[in-house]
Amino acid sequence: MAKCYRCEATLTDEFCAKCGHPAEQPRLTGAYLASELASIFNLERGFFYTIREMILRPGVATRGFVLNDRTRLVKPIIFVIVCSFIYTFGQQLFGFEDGYIVYGDSEPTTTLAIFTWISNNYGYANTGLALFTAVWVRLCFSRYGHTIFEILVMLCYVIGMIMLFMTVIGIVQVTTGLPIFQLGAIGTFVYAPWAIAQFFDKSRIWNYPIAFLCNIAGLLSAVFFVLLLGNTIDALRAI
Repeated sequence: MAKCYRCEATLTDEFCAKCGHPAEQPRLTGAYLASELASIFNLERGFFYTIREMILRPGVATRGFVLNDRTRLVKPIIFVIVCSFIYTFGQQLFGFEDGYIVYGDSEPTTTLAIFTWISNNYGYANTGLALFTAVWVRLCFSRYGHTIFEILVMLCYVIGMIMLFMTVIGIVQVTTGLPIFQLGAIGTFVYAPWAIAQFFDKSRIWNYPIAFLCNIAGLLSAVFFVLLLGNTIDALRAI
């Protein structure tokens, strides 16, 4: 008599009567591997739902995740990593331009090297921008009582959606020849403040311009940090 591989009980059916383990495992296929990969990233459920929610009501959806239900949306870190990967893969495959910061230093400085890396890896570098933006958002919206970690979670979703949006814009530009990539970049400066303001209180009109200023301040702070870091490293090397 055949025995269960797991508990060694005698098998009388397709499944073990003692532990429920199948008597025979199905052969591994491409569909199985795809489902396993999807389960690792929590994409078998919720990914497209997350995208839909982030299009229709981004602030409300992310606030719901932070305060109420954390099972309906894809986990924030996984979401932004996957979206950044999609952007990077799309950029490499279709060759659309990326990066919005142009640093015109002709000397081979550390600052130039950092900006070059950012330009070549904008999908991932953009995630670091969330750290600077989160500080400004925390300062300007402190009356709502959200921690900086809750704000970072919200920004992970926002940045992930921006990466997906720019991927679509880049592919459309390459396939149609329409110069819309920079126009799409401008659109992200509208989407991000809208999502941030909605996260706190979508009915308060002043939240939207404040969120816009936080977004700009986060970008400028990131640029200033890179300049400070690069110049400091070069100064230390020159000593």
